[in-house]
Amino acid sequence: NQVKGRPPEKPYSLHLYDAAQVLQFVDDIPPAAERLMKRFWPGPLTIV
Repeated sequence: NQVKGRPPEKPYSLHLYDAAQVLQFVDDIPPAAERLMKRFWPGPLTIV
């Protein structure tokens, strides 16, 4: 939220294309999310 100057409690979306980018924002990727990324990337995929 620092980039957009928003309060920390206001959510936002990220548009990322690989696990390396994801790891810039999270400490670890859950196994289920990793399986989805491997199966559907490149391509549209939403993970909440």
